Amino acid sequence: MFVKEQQFEIQLSDLKEASFPATLDCEARYWNEGGFSHRVCRITLRYGKEKIEASDRDFFEAFCRVREQLEIVGLIPMCYGASRNVFPSGMCRDMGNGLQAYRMKMGSGTVRGDLVSIFDSGADVDPVSVGRQREFFDEWLESSKT
Repeated sequence: MFVKEQQFEIQLSDLKEASFPATLDCEARYWNEGGFSHRVCRITLRYGKEKIEASDRDFFEAFCRVREQLEIVGLIPMCYGASRNVFPSGMCRDMGNGLQAYRMKMGSGTVRGDLVSIFDSGADVDPVSVGRQREFFDEWLESSKT
């Protein structure tokens, strides 16, 4: 088994738009079993005295699980991974563990060249729920067909 660990700092925002820091400990575990390669990505988010953990096939999906838990308590991350128009491609997921994703524009069928780190932030971050982010991605896919 091979393990790779990374740490990131992000900001969380509450319903009153107060902002405070959070730490993300990210761990990817790789192993071979039955002739196949496997990977699990785990995120531990810490803010104040609270801790949220989630695992999934890549860091973007694990972050979605963390965000769903944050939504319950009225918190939202202020980073590209929670932005309405950001979503990873299959290659971003497979080759980069979902740590990077593309910024999408409605009606634009290509996303090449607009790659961002999901835990980075910028003035164009538009934080939304996990459900709304997936809806935008589906809408973007439809708009790209025309």
